[in-house]
Amino acid sequence: MNLRIEDRSRVSLHGIYRLQNGGGERGALIVDLSAKGCRLLDRLHPLPVGAELTLTFGHLNPFAAKVCWQEGSFYGIEFLRPLHAMVLDHLTRTAADLRTGRRPR
Repeated sequence: MNLRIEDRSRVSLHGIYRLQNGGGERGALIVDLSAKGCRLLDRLHPLPVGAELTLTFGHLNPFAAKVCWQEGSFYGIEFLRPLHAMVLDHLTRTAADLRTGRRPR
């Protein structure tokens, strides 16, 4: 059953997250993205459903988020505040530029 009310863009972005209850920074791959959340891949560190974290992309400020679901090494992440349309556009364009080998704008 798919309860998502918003389409996600397929991306391949490196992200850094930090759990709110402590721990260091951990790298992960973001494989799809929308204004309200993303799907994160982390094969090294299990994340409990319900965990709160901050997620950072590049030089942008961290985004508060929580883990909504887990399937294998994939995690559904919900942003506590939706991404601004300009931020989402920037991230999806950056991911597209990285896929095509063009220099990010």
